[in-house]
Amino acid sequence: MARKNILSLLLAGCGTVLLQLYADPPDKDIRTIRLLQDDGQTRMVSKFYELKHVKATDIRPFIQAAVKRYSKASIVERVYYYKAKKHAIIVSTGEDFIPYVDDLIAGLDQPGKPDQYGSTIEGTGVTRITYKPNYRAADDILRLINDGTMRTPEGRAYLNKDTNTIYWKDDRGAALDVLNWVRFLDCPVPQVSLKLNYYEIRESKLRDIGLDYLAWKNGPGMDIFSAGFNGGKIFSNEAIFELINGFSKLADLTSNFSSSWGYGGFFTAPQFDMSFIRILQQSGNARLAAQADLTMLNTPIYELDTLNKHLPKTYSVTLTPDYENFQKDSDDRTELKVGGDSTLTLQVTDPVVCFGSESRDTDPQGKLRFSEDFYRRNRGNVIFSYKLNSKTVTERSNRGDEVGNNSTVSGELTLGFKTEKILTQYVREQEAEQTIGIPFLVKIPILKYLFGTVTTIKERTYIVVTAEASLINPGPLDKSKVNWTISSGPVEKGL
Repeated sequence: MARKNILSLLLAGCGTVLLQLYADPPDKDIRTIRLLQDDGQTRMVSKFYELKHVKATDIRPFIQAAVKRYSKASIVERVYYYKAKKHAIIVSTGEDFIPYVDDLIAGLDQPGKPDQYGSTIEGTGVTRITYKPNYRAADDILRLINDGTMRTPEGRAYLNKDTNTIYWKDDRGAALDVLNWVRFLDCPVPQVSLKLNYYEIRESKLRDIGLDYLAWKNGPGMDIFSAGFNGGKIFSNEAIFELINGFSKLADLTSNFSSSWGYGGFFTAPQFDMSFIRILQQSGNARLAAQADLTMLNTPIYELDTLNKHLPKTYSVTLTPDYENFQKDSDDRTELKVGGDSTLTLQVTDPVVCFGSESRDTDPQGKLRFSEDFYRRNRGNVIFSYKLNSKTVTERSNRGDEVGNNSTVSGELTLGFKTEKILTQYVREQEAEQTIGIPFLVKIPILKYLFGTVTTIKERTYIVVTAEASLINPGPLDKSKVNWTISSGPVEKGL
């Protein structure tokens, strides 16, 4: 029943409103429509304040703290006119809050006794420190301050790449703690000199026995069976008839045959040399020693994979000896040419330097002193992975053509300073026999030396590769002076 009464009242009210809308207005020519809109937005304005007694750097924290509480969109900017030595501030905030900013700046911009940096305001608690690393990369220290173990809730560090200078702002206690950590970490980077020693001993024997069939065939072989044959001449046929009719003139007939017929014979003494006969043996020993130096830095490895983009860190050194080789061309002319590829390449991956320090080498905090005596004792070791690739010539044909061999050795090693360790030891024995001559006949055991040439090559090679390591002294450096100042101190005077 109550709902029906309420519905009746609403219908009656709507009817009254409709009657009023369709009723004639008091003035038929003028109609007024008013729209009221309020979306809650703050009207932002900007104002320029020229300072007379204080620096913009000194009062900016106070003004920024006030306007940020009114609106997060508020901005405070500093202006410094270097030639006129004037400071100013530009404040962008709500229009309703500008009068409060006027009062705040008027209260702060008061004359006073300046300190050594020209500031008249103290007690902000903000400390600014600048530091120039002596040994380490500034980017690494910057990452530790902002994102690493030295990060603080309020502090923030920045880098000037032109001068390799780090500067950060924080409260006094935290800023000084960061400075102590930075000084502690700014120590010489461990460096190691790796010496690669290459030793090679080669024993070779070449034996060449037999007849060079090609040289014999194209030379003396063409004339060895040459013969001259003179056809018989018959002066008359009467001698034959006389032979048939009787033997009365047998003696004369015999004399006619001996004088008129000339029988051919073999000339077994032609003019030729003995160059096609091969009886040669050549023996020799060779000793080769080479060295190469490689300087390596300690490889930093972080727990976060995103910081290990520099891995793997690889160092390489290559030994390239030049050997001579006698080789025949297409016209069988012997030429002296450079031998085949016989390089030796060493690759070292991710070296880690470990110090063998004593108690006298560290300070009370456990930091190494890195004194001259520490580097002179040269104690410690280096851990690394290595890969050794060698290329050698294993066989040569009778024309000087070479056949090579490629071998790779890899492993991991802990190498102490002032010691020499063997990285790899390679022993190669080679025995090759090559026969060139008349087919099938060169397979007969002893007669093969009469129908061809047998070349035998015996070679034994010993290769030993060792490594030595020693600590490198980067040299004494004078530590840069580091100053810390309260909030009024300019950054550019920190060095």
